[in-house]
Amino acid sequence: MMLLHALFARSVRRTPDKVAVVRDGQRLSFRELDERSRDIAQHLHRQGLGAGDRVALLLDNGVEMVVALWAVLRAGAVCMPFNPQTKAEKLAALMQRTEARVLLTQASLARVWRAAQQEGGAQPHVWVHGAGWTPATSGEHAWPDTAATASPSPWRGAVGDEVALA
Repeated sequence: MMLLHALFARSVRRTPDKVAVVRDGQRLSFRELDERSRDIAQHLHRQGLGAGDRVALLLDNGVEMVVALWAVLRAGAVCMPFNPQTKAEKLAALMQRTEARVLLTQASLARVWRAAQQEGGAQPHVWVHGAGWTPATSGEHAWPDTAATASPSPWRGAVGDEVALA
């Protein structure tokens, strides 16, 4: 029996230039998906994340969600995708119950996370998708302005050090 990430690795080796993900006009080959997820997974490892650690994903369905999912699996962590439509109080309770160490989200969902913070609950490290993974704090100006920082490959940017939410 082959594990999911092993099947993916085999596809990268056999057909690196074949399209792996298509969403809203965005396309990623297996090679691109591999590179982007590897970069994030390596950063998660450098931050001490590993087997059994929980990572919450609060992302719209799209290419970024797939990249984040593969990154978390590559890091050996447990991936917990949350629906961006989840009400703040339920999201706060889920975050508390799951004890996620990291939340991967995007600037356009900042309002959802801020509302959940107001409800209380866990305070994971938060990384925001913008012009790369950007650490966020609970401060109002911590969330990147995606209009100002957008790039053709927003996941390629350097990832800064984690910043714990206050």
